[in-house]
Amino acid sequence: MKKFISLSLAVVLFICITLCTPVIATVTHIDATGEYTFDADSVFVFKAPDTGWYAINSYDNEDPFLKVEHSDGTSCEFDNIRNSMEFCGYIFLEGGEEINCKLGSYGKDEVINFVIKSVVEAQVDVDYTVESGSYFYFTADHDDYYQLSSINGFDPYVDVQLPDGSFESFDDENDCEFFGETYIKKGETIFFSVNDYDGSDVNFEISCDCSKHPLFG
Repeated sequence: MKKFISLSLAVVLFICITLCTPVIATVTHIDATGEYTFDADSVFVFKAPDTGWYAINSYDNEDPFLKVEHSDGTSCEFDNIRNSMEFCGYIFLEGGEEINCKLGSYGKDEVINFVIKSVVEAQVDVDYTVESGSYFYFTADHDDYYQLSSINGFDPYVDVQLPDGSFESFDDENDCEFFGETYIKKGETIFFSVNDYDGSDVNFEISCDCSKHPLFG
């Protein structure tokens, strides 16, 4: 009888320890940009190869989110931006700096697909030809209406994060180009990703409508 009681207590104790012990997520260390697929509720540490802006963007998911904690204790969150499909975060990092990132999903995502890519600074009146899925930022040198347009594209589109944090999408027109115009004040920065539905390279440029500002015309 005592043996049975001891065995029963051991089983109860094992179950209690199993249920009460917190599940510690596996931490994956990433030190290179690229495409990744992790389970929802995964944790990864990204070490920036160089100083600059980085984009962390999900794709082909239902309702994912990303929580980022910097080494100084500050944190930020990135949620789905439209149609409950993806998040996109732009983060400035010093070379060698590490951020702790937790992936999650409000929906039924079992895995989350995402990319980490460097964000390149774009200049006015430069003809760019880049691969689909490239990321850029642009800082205005004066108050103006700036135009972002593609040239000789196949089926391109661009997602733009405006200075206030909101997003806009400029889609192809007649399956050949996109065009968008927005007012940006001096010193403000926009971020954008250039894409093509068919995966083709995208040819685009930024220009300013100086006719609306005679001082710069």
